[in-house]
Amino acid sequence: MTTDGRVPPPAPSGSRYTDTPAQPRAVDSRAAARRAVLAALEESGAVILGPAGIGKTTLAREAGDLYGDGYRVHLRGSALSAQTPYGALAWLLSDLPPNDLVNPVRVVRALESLLVRLAGGRRIIMVIDNAEEIDDLGVLVTAELCRRGTVVLILICGDLLRCHRDYVRLWTDGLLKRIDLAPLDLPETAELLAAAAGGPLTTLAQRMLWQQSRGNPLLAALLCRDHIAAKALVLRRGFWTWAGPLVYSGELPERVETVLRRFTAGERRAVEILALCRELPLEILLQLVPAHTVDSLEEGSLVTISGGHGQPVRLAWNLQPATIAAKITFGRSRELWTEVTRVIDPHGLSGAAAAGMASWSLSVGIVLEPDLALAAARWSNETGDAEAALRYSRAVAAPRPLRVVLEEAAALQAGGNHAQLHRMVASVETGSGDPEDLRIRLLTLRLLAAARIRGCPDDPWSLLEQAEQRLPHEAGARPGPSLQVTLARAELLSLDGRFTEYPASLAEDLADPAAPSDLRLLAAIRLAQQHAAAGRFEETLELVALIRFRLAAGIQTDVRTRELFFHHLFFLLIRCGELGQALAMTESAAPPDNGTGLRTAGGTELPTGLVHAYAGRGDLALGFLYPALAQLESHDPDAMLPLASAAFGYAHFLAQEPGRIPGREPSPDSLYRPDPSLDAAAGYFRVLSGPAASGSPDGSDHNAELLRARAQRAGAAGNAPDALLCYSAAALRGNRQAAAELGVAAASVNGTPGIVFRNLAEGLLEKDVPALIQAGTAALGQRNSRLAHGAAVAARGFAADGGSRTVLRQARQLEYESFRALSPINSVQHGLAQLGDFERELALRAAAGETSAALGKRFHLSARTVDWHLGRVFARLHVSGRSDLREVLSQPEAGHGLRAPGR
Repeated sequence: MTTDGRVPPPAPSGSRYTDTPAQPRAVDSRAAARRAVLAALEESGAVILGPAGIGKTTLAREAGDLYGDGYRVHLRGSALSAQTPYGALAWLLSDLPPNDLVNPVRVVRALESLLVRLAGGRRIIMVIDNAEEIDDLGVLVTAELCRRGTVVLILICGDLLRCHRDYVRLWTDGLLKRIDLAPLDLPETAELLAAAAGGPLTTLAQRMLWQQSRGNPLLAALLCRDHIAAKALVLRRGFWTWAGPLVYSGELPERVETVLRRFTAGERRAVEILALCRELPLEILLQLVPAHTVDSLEEGSLVTISGGHGQPVRLAWNLQPATIAAKITFGRSRELWTEVTRVIDPHGLSGAAAAGMASWSLSVGIVLEPDLALAAARWSNETGDAEAALRYSRAVAAPRPLRVVLEEAAALQAGGNHAQLHRMVASVETGSGDPEDLRIRLLTLRLLAAARIRGCPDDPWSLLEQAEQRLPHEAGARPGPSLQVTLARAELLSLDGRFTEYPASLAEDLADPAAPSDLRLLAAIRLAQQHAAAGRFEETLELVALIRFRLAAGIQTDVRTRELFFHHLFFLLIRCGELGQALAMTESAAPPDNGTGLRTAGGTELPTGLVHAYAGRGDLALGFLYPALAQLESHDPDAMLPLASAAFGYAHFLAQEPGRIPGREPSPDSLYRPDPSLDAAAGYFRVLSGPAASGSPDGSDHNAELLRARAQRAGAAGNAPDALLCYSAAALRGNRQAAAELGVAAASVNGTPGIVFRNLAEGLLEKDVPALIQAGTAALGQRNSRLAHGAAVAARGFAADGGSRTVLRQARQLEYESFRALSPINSVQHGLAQLGDFERELALRAAAGETSAALGKRFHLSARTVDWHLGRVFARLHVSGRSDLREVLSQPEAGHGLRAPGR
């Protein structure tokens, strides 16, 4: 049974060569590409296409190694050899008599004889790298050898249409198979990066380097080594973690320099301008660069010209524009800056161009104009580059406009720097000329920062009152400022755990079409939190589905807001008990540039590990929480490290994995107040894995009382999810008072949790086996293996004391099913691998429908002895019988969520 609700990630984007008339499908897997090349080696050959560094030559070499029995000849074209007849073949032809080189016909015959003699009967494989740089005579000879069947020809090039027409004709005539090599997807890049770094990377580190390399193997490997050298990748707990920022020094700049040398002076000047500006409108670029130069760069796929407003021109990503910009000397950069600023209007630039101009200006010692700094900082905040936003907003001379100050504040808030944010906004003096909505925004930032800081002299509630007094009350006022203040109030109440006191206007705010889209969805988040706290789980899940639908449909919001949406939605699903949905959402948000509208702040290890911990899958949780701890020690904007550490301790307690040492519990942050929900979750895991959780009767009773006390406090605070969670854990430990109180608490909630906990309480108190089976089945539907298994064990125990055989069989089947879901080690597939040959064959034949009598005849045993053996085998496989085993084997092997790095 699938226990994770996996959602397959989108396929990697194809190569740009798929736009050619033949419209081939890009190969999206290295294994598939190798198979395609191997198949081509059995025929006339192939042409392997893809951008520089994509791994074309490596693929050809690997396929040749796998092919084995062949004589390989490797030729390489170059701009220099293309200027000489037979230039790339010179080393092969150097020993031939001069008479054999007088014309191409004689060259073909002589070279054919030479290769056949050298091959000694083996198949001749001719690999030609940089095939577009082979001279005409060289093309004529090698193409003819291919047509004769003398050689298997493997052409390697970036663009087939730039090759000689004879090579193109080999493809169009069907002699050469076309293989378009696509960039690596994220998992493939992760494997390559792990090999380059000598150890696994966390998913955040993988994502950052994949976005910079776009799956180009060479670029990915160079970037990885450069970031390790610059300490932007830091080794913690055996995992390379992202510590940032992006760096543009090391091996990659050296390779970039070799590329730059191939350009003419005019092309290099255009490339440098675009690298420094990031992008320019085509009209402006044509005032700086001749049109024929732009055409040449576009034809070479070195620049892209978009069709949007102004037709922005950008360098191709594989040129690594930021690395080129970093290599330009100060004097050259200042000279180009003077030329560009003569024709450019900073006020009309796009966000990317404004950020490029701001960064360029600062690099040559120019003080930023407020408008340029504002546009650059805003774009940086929108794209998740908080460090750049801080740099641009702080570069403006005092007194800074309030809009610029607010961009700095947004960057500090995104990084979780509440103390620094509070100091900054508290020192800002606003003037009468500042718009009222900006002053309100400043107040809300100040009060939210003050609410997070322990012992802050500012009273956030007083600041909130000041913000409310500034709100315009006239009809027709814009709803944005009012909604910001409403959301600030909701956040203050959230930090106090006062969900029932959330503003009554949230539902109206969600429905207000005039309000900004992102603020409306944040209102929906708060409304969903209120529903969840009250146990209205059906309404909560409806809002979660609505929010996810609108995010996937596309709304204008920045990267940090998308991270916060993921954070809130994930924990809402957890509070509703929907562990399968939470895991599926995490996986769907994992690929960069996914279409969900969501993004994880610190990678996918923590949310995935938390799901497995809540579900009692300790060994799986460990594989994710260990790298999560490592990454959070380097980057923790949402203060998740205490929760991760507590969940890791519980997972370690469950798994008892040898060689694993629990992560040291970090000291509570003495400066910032923790989020109550996260603090409660961490406390729950600590109790479950505390010193008294050793399994002794006294320890179990003590922990059950601790859980019951936590549940009572949560219930008194109007927090139904935490109350139900702790009551159920205590009840399954045998605490009857907790079971009775669980029944009372569950009576007032709806949705699947209401079904699960009402039936669980009734079953434990009344020894009602059908109720326990119903509770366990519903819990298993939510992928909560721990709760399902606990209910099933209790059901089987009660059924064994006098229940019917039918009910006992149902309880045992549920127990086995939930037990198999607790760990891959418990799976039937793993169990079969541990059996001997006889027992394995016996089990598989029984599952296929062979009777005991037939099996006895086959193995020379009595039917009774066969049944005895099958009973032992079924118990070891944790199945209830033949039909159960057959059903399990007929399903795909259960997945368990995203793959843990290094596991």
